[in-house]
Amino acid sequence: SVVQANKKCMEATAEQSSKALVQDYSECITDIREYDVPYYVRGSIDLGIHVGLWYTVAVENGATTLTQRPDLLERAEPRICAFDIETTKVPLKFPDARSDQIMMISYMLNK
Repeated sequence: SVVQANKKCMEATAEQSSKALVQDYSECITDIREYDVPYYVRGSIDLGIHVGLWYTVAVENGATTLTQRPDLLERAEPRICAFDIETTKVPLKFPDARSDQIMMISYMLNK
């Protein structure tokens, strides 16, 4: 593996100067851990769930299954709905529904 090869290389060149410029940063990898991989990313990798693909989702007896749809090749056209509510409020505080008033509600839709 990359880690083992780098450790051997580091042991062989331990007496050399550490001031040499690194040409390939993958040569500096000496250990790999999974704790910095978020749970949802690890789950997606383990289950083979990839972004940009279509899936059929089924739930039966509390168990969810995802089945990839290879017949659907076109990307989905995203639909966006955004809104903003402007209120009166005390400076540097969040609005309070009991005392602050709504001044304006705006929204945006793309088609």
